[in-house]
Amino acid sequence: MKAQFENEVMSSLMLYVDHYILDKGEAYTNTSSIFYKIEENFTDYQVWSAPYKQLVCDHSITGATVISGAHINGSESYTTPSQGPSHQDLEFVNQYQGQIFFKQNPSITPINSVSGAYSVKDFNVYLTNENEEELLFETQFDLRPKVSQTPTGLSSEIRTFPAIFIKNNGGTNEPWSFGGQDNTIINARMIVMADSAYNLDAACSILKDRAHDEMPVLSADVMPFNAAGGLKTDCFNYSHLVETGSNDSMYITNAFVSKIAPNRQFYKNVNKDIFSAFVDFEMEMPRYPR
Repeated sequence: MKAQFENEVMSSLMLYVDHYILDKGEAYTNTSSIFYKIEENFTDYQVWSAPYKQLVCDHSITGATVISGAHINGSESYTTPSQGPSHQDLEFVNQYQGQIFFKQNPSITPINSVSGAYSVKDFNVYLTNENEEELLFETQFDLRPKVSQTPTGLSSEIRTFPAIFIKNNGGTNEPWSFGGQDNTIINARMIVMADSAYNLDAACSILKDRAHDEMPVLSADVMPFNAAGGLKTDCFNYSHLVETGSNDSMYITNAFVSKIAPNRQFYKNVNKDIFSAFVDFEMEMPRYPR
């Protein structure tokens, strides 16, 4: 189905939240590692994964290392020749999954042959349609490793925290003016899951301060990612993208923060070390929906 207005709003909100958490909070860590070959359901690709996810892909974040290639058998290679020497089998990088995709080729089979430098987000950002109880009390998450351990690549199915889950909580169209113009109201909820009370307060503070801001709405054709999760162009810069690719914006009328009690006996809590809160955005934009 063709992307509709609410699809574009929620995708735009994910990029908006991701950008401001990284920018205002400097919420990333620069590091480097070996990538590990993992088994994924891609018949045309070999997939090599970092021991972390998600990786920063926004070039507008000052000081962050945005991975665009890798060291293959010790030789530096990039996804496109314009960035530097390229490897014929290097296809693209999926920063949200922390994965590098290669064409199927026997020359890249030796273990430890792929490595790279990148920035790991302090908070992963996901779109979700799961309810809050499932996320908080019935889903097991893996903490992003912070200590020395035996590393391995992470599969696409693994979700790590700290994380912010964004879901559409519904809305309405209210009559606005003669001629069929409505005021479209969308309620979005962010479930913030942190590894400390300090980080929880910091993330909630950044989100709460977005009240009375305008969130750019990007159309589906200017979204930076392709169907496989790789970037459509050599460089994704959120600040530049919203300046050139956005004609509409949702006004954030209110931002409410509510902390979640750490122990609720009537749920089976499998995430005892998570500090969590809800941040609710009420957004609106006059438009002609018909």
